[in-house]
Amino acid sequence: MAMGTPDPKALQDAAGLWAGMGSLRNLSSDPAGALECYRRGLQTAERLPASYANKVNILAFMRENVANSTVLAGGDATGAEEMILQSIAVYQRRVDANPKVTARRTLAQAYQTLAEAQQHNGKNREALASMRRSLQLTEVLLTEDPKDEHLQIDRQRGFMKEIELLAANNRTEEARAETKRALDFMKPLADQSAQFQHSEDYAQLLATTPFPELRDDADALKYARKAVGMTHEADPDVLHALALAYERNGDKLHAIEADNKALAMLPAGAASVFRTTLEADVRRLSQ
Repeated sequence: MAMGTPDPKALQDAAGLWAGMGSLRNLSSDPAGALECYRRGLQTAERLPASYANKVNILAFMRENVANSTVLAGGDATGAEEMILQSIAVYQRRVDANPKVTARRTLAQAYQTLAEAQQHNGKNREALASMRRSLQLTEVLLTEDPKDEHLQIDRQRGFMKEIELLAANNRTEEARAETKRALDFMKPLADQSAQFQHSEDYAQLLATTPFPELRDDADALKYARKAVGMTHEADPDVLHALALAYERNGDKLHAIEADNKALAMLPAGAASVFRTTLEADVRRLSQ
């Protein structure tokens, strides 16, 4: 190897380290910090030689995560769609070559990331189409393995985003029908599963649906409390679901308390759409 030429394996390892740090930042509710890590990872991966066998897959992964973190941090997502589309093209070729479950799930998740970016950019119609493609892929996977909890969570969160986008596109009756279908899917999982996300998502949908006949305020609070107990009050997303349930039950004081607990868990000064949402909710509830 010529003097000064980077070792491809070392570059791949370094890109992997940046990706790992990005994942940890996301788990810490710090998408802005994650974005910086993924950008560094992408810059590192771009230095790999064109002939390096895994370069295209590494770049696809990094681009998708740069785009996703940009949206979660509330930044300018103008270029995010193009980055994700580049990643989707790579993922689709991988599925075509070997349609294993992990590859198809990655493709489904990428379409949801695309939907988030399109929604962020005000393209609600395109976002709905992308979200429905994601759900379609996930539902096929679930027919093959109905008990896969990762896929179950993918589906219920896909439902929630699809419902949101149907409403944004003024497709009210479709949103109503999908809400009913989602609640029917979620309830037995919320009752039986040890995964807190099932109770969290079921509670949140019960508390936020605009369709009165589908709401259940008491159950929203019951399942939100269950999810909080399962996470030992240590997950800010779950605490926000509890705040939404308290608000639906007319208990603004406890709603504010839950949102403030969630805010206290976020990294100081870290920008994110989630922080903005929590702060806005606390202000609104305090009026």
